Amino acid sequence: MPSFVSEGQLGQARREEAGELTRYLASLPLAPAKHDSLKGGEEYAPGIFITEANGDYTAQVSIEAADMKSGLNGARSKLDTLLISVALRGVAFHRVRDGAKESIRPVEPSKHPTVIRSVSKVSGHIGRVGMPDELVRAAAERHSDLPPRVRRALELFHLGITAQDKTVSFFLCHASLESLASEDPPAALKTAVPDTTQRKKLVEAIEHLLTGAGLNASMRKRMLDHLKEAHATSPLGAFEQYLQGIGQNASKDALGACRDLRNDIAHGKPVKPDTEFHRLRVKLRSWLRAALTHEVSQRLGVTADRHP
Repeated sequence: MPSFVSEGQLGQARREEAGELTRYLASLPLAPAKHDSLKGGEEYAPGIFITEANGDYTAQVSIEAADMKSGLNGARSKLDTLLISVALRGVAFHRVRDGAKESIRPVEPSKHPTVIRSVSKVSGHIGRVGMPDELVRAAAERHSDLPPRVRRALELFHLGITAQDKTVSFFLCHASLESLASEDPPAALKTAVPDTTQRKKLVEAIEHLLTGAGLNASMRKRMLDHLKEAHATSPLGAFEQYLQGIGQNASKDALGACRDLRNDIAHGKPVKPDTEFHRLRVKLRSWLRAALTHEVSQRLGVTADRHP
């Protein structure tokens, strides 16, 4: 039985065979993690248009790719990056990973989808007062221009605010702050004893004392490794210094309480989501949003004067 192929499909096949890129329009479902909302009918980043109907959200992503499969994967990646950037405003959305609800179709190069409009003509307003839209769009469009530690921190924060379990959410948000504040801290031993020869003699003398105290080789190695790897600044000191540097008033007591809670979660201790837990969770998110806003705006040269 002969198969019938449309002119459009033939044209697409020829372009793919020639290694040319085709413009596609992908429709991808997304959903709020909790009760957050986005304003439908807006272009949030170049080529990403979000619609809403009865609480159901769809992102229509315009993308150029060699074929449909790579186009769909590229569209998913673009949407994920946008949702990571939207999290800067405290709005928690995630892409719905359901292939049956996704679709993609080729679009004639000369005929851009009617839903895709110029970003300069659209407010891009997100359904919650917060960070300027310019910064969200810049973070989505120029995500790869950000340093690795900032990209990691953004993704950890997004995972944190979309997590269903509150303790998991707290842990991931704390990890995000660690990624920002603990940038290559100097070693305490190297700072205190900069001369390599003297430092080597000191380590040998300490090892001699440990041997005399009866510690076996394995225990001596662990203790000496800790000595060599210890940071000149404590994690709490690094957090406090970093946050104060961006204008955030974070006390050591609050930072210490957050750190203790993080350690309890990491080591499987029971954590009660009481009033104190909620207070620390709110503080941590507030610090993080301010820190991430600062980092993204500084790195990308976008104003963030209107963020809360």
